[in-house]
Order: sequence, then C-alpha cells, then structure tokens
Amino acid sequence: MVIYKVLEIKLIDENNLGTTKKLNYYFTKLKNNFR
Repeated sequence: MVIYKVLEIKLIDENNLGTTKKLNYYFTKLKNNFR
C-alpha cells in the first residue's frame, strides 16, 4: 500500500524537516480524501 511506503519514508527521513513537512501535508490530503 502507498500509505505504508509513505510511513516508511517518514520514519527514515524524520530528521529532514523539509521532507517531514511535505509528508505531513500529503497525510493531511489523504485524511481529507477518506472523510
């Protein structure tokens, strides 16, 4: 699943704030789509 891949990337790049912000934005979009 795509979500698992993104979670994996988030864990790996946790120290990279730019990447984390992009992923948080992506997660917010996903959550909004599921509502």
